Amino acid sequence: MAKQGGKGNKSFNLGSLEKQDVLGHLANCFSAPVQGTTGLQMTVFEHRIAPESTTNKTFTDENPIGGNANTQVWGGYIKIEGANNAIEIDIGHGGDTDVFLDGATGNGTFGLLIADYIASTEDVGIVVTSNSSTSEIKVTICLLSCTPVSN
Repeated sequence: MAKQGGKGNKSFNLGSLEKQDVLGHLANCFSAPVQGTTGLQMTVFEHRIAPESTTNKTFTDENPIGGNANTQVWGGYIKIEGANNAIEIDIGHGGDTDVFLDGATGNGTFGLLIADYIASTEDVGIVVTSNSSTSEIKVTICLLSCTPVSN
């Protein structure tokens, strides 16, 4: 870490830090109390799909940023585990049900297809197109997002 500015002042980017230091800074970003209605947020949605079920899941009003406000999703991941046979799962929101994951056919950890905007009237959801798995499937959706700032 190079010193910058006056006595005791430091400036650095996260790429120059040890892994534990980076994790500590990120933990503070996500665990600090939000001042007002704008804040950086990591939201985790979890759902278990019963064996051979094709019942969809909508996380109704479970986006906690700003009381379910309009949200910009910047990144994240989706993890599917426990499937022991053919499946097809899409993950998205509102009318764009496959914007984050389109046609996953098995277990794995997947990055989001694109960053996107979720309006306050939309909910994150899982669409189960087909499911031949005879074991329960666990789906974890982790979204890094923020409420947009307006003038």
